[in-house]
Amino acid sequence: MRGSRYISSSFKIHEKYDTRKICNDIGLVRLKKALKLGKAVRRVSLRRHPPYDKPAKVAGWGYIDEVNSVGARYLMQVSQKIWSRADCIEELGEDIPEGTICGGSLDALSYVARGDSGSGLMVRKYIQIGVVSFKRPKVSNSLAVYTDVAYFYSWIKKTAKIVYCDSKTKYYHCMY
Repeated sequence: MRGSRYISSSFKIHEKYDTRKICNDIGLVRLKKALKLGKAVRRVSLRRHPPYDKPAKVAGWGYIDEVNSVGARYLMQVSQKIWSRADCIEELGEDIPEGTICGGSLDALSYVARGDSGSGLMVRKYIQIGVVSFKRPKVSNSLAVYTDVAYFYSWIKKTAKIVYCDSKTKYYHCMY
């Protein structure tokens, strides 16, 4: 298995995160040392109004066989089509929390699986529109619910400043 491991120095989970309802499923982590950017690790763009109508991709280390609990040896990716809220609710047979979007696999054999939670849903290779939250495999193996990054844009911006500046850094963007 390839990849890098990083140690966190602090984190913040959304104050209204609810494990029962799976709502406000978002948090931020500050790493002890900066990520080394390169070919495999790049910055992402967060937008207040991202292009939800574009094809999306999600990459993760989750199971490649959920029935037999077989994990991926390599980072895997799957294409996703963003569903309308109404279509998602109809397919799942239940309401989904505010601040979420749904994506479905374009290939029935490839889908978001256990272990992919927290992975980013990307469009145009650099715009992050979602974070893997949950799915209902008994209803649909290929449909996943994502935390909508744009919905939480203000929270991310405010919280990133707090998490980053808590370490008493004296950078210009930490001045309140």
